[in-house]
Order: sequence, then C-alpha cells, then structure tokens
Amino acid sequence: MMSNYTYKLSEMARNYKDLWSFNDKTPNGMRIFVDLKSSGKLKITLSKQLGKGLFERDELFIPENNIAVLRDTLNTVFPPSQPMAATPAAKTYTLDDIRKQHGQSAYTPWTDADDADLKKLHGEGYSVEQLAAHFKRGEGAIRSRLKKFGL
Repeated sequence: MMSNYTYKLSEMARNYKDLWSFNDKTPNGMRIFVDLKSSGKLKITLSKQLGKGLFERDELFIPENNIAVLRDTLNTVFPPSQPMAATPAAKTYTLDDIRKQHGQSAYTPWTDADDADLKKLHGEGYSVEQLAAHFKRGEGAIRSRLKKFGL
C-alpha cells in the first residue's frame, strides 16, 4: 500500500513500536526512514519538509512475508557493490608534500587577521590564484574560505 499525504507534525500518531529503525538524508534534501514495525511490516518513508512543522511523506508498507522478495528484487535490480577493502589505500602524499607545493600555511588554522586580509584583498579584486600565492595555501582552500564568507 502506497500513500502520499501532507500533515502537521503535531498531528502524527505512531501506532506501532519500531523493532528496528534507520534514517538518512538523501542527496536532494529529503529524508528516508526504514522501520521494522512490531506488526511485522516493513515501512519505508520518504519525507520532505514543506515548511515549519509541515511535511509531505510517501510511505510504502511491505508485509512480513514479502520482505525477502523485496530484498531479492532490489539485489537483482541493484547488485550489491564490491566489498570494501579491509584497510584503506595508503595516501600518495604527505603533509610535508602539500606544504612544499602550497607553502607552510597549508592545513593550518586561519587566523582572524588572515580572514580580514582575505576579505580585503578579495574586495580589491585579487584572483583566487593571487590569493593562494599570498596566503601560501591551495586555491581550493581560498575558494572554500571565500564561500564560507559568502564572497
């Protein structure tokens, strides 16, 4: 059974105790909830916030006897990815390598004086490349800091 409805959060009532629950945020800003209810049903919910306390939800209830069928179908349509390596791959660079390339300021905290100087120089029209050379940091670090300040 699939239902799509909009409701006020305060109007929501839970009828079943969750035996198991999982939730995560999707790339498009929605939330997905997967709950195994005490009734034996699997409930999958996509939730989108429309406003303060107002949500739109799509819900799918799967009876207990169909959960394995759903799992098998999803595994057929979307094969599980290869298992991850037990140990992560070794980094191909060191902090010293990065600092040799960008300067000793790379990966050190920004000071209030650095932030003020960055805002001033950016306002004067300095390019990201020029700012990176001035602050002895990577261009990505400069872009990230400018973005933080909305510049």
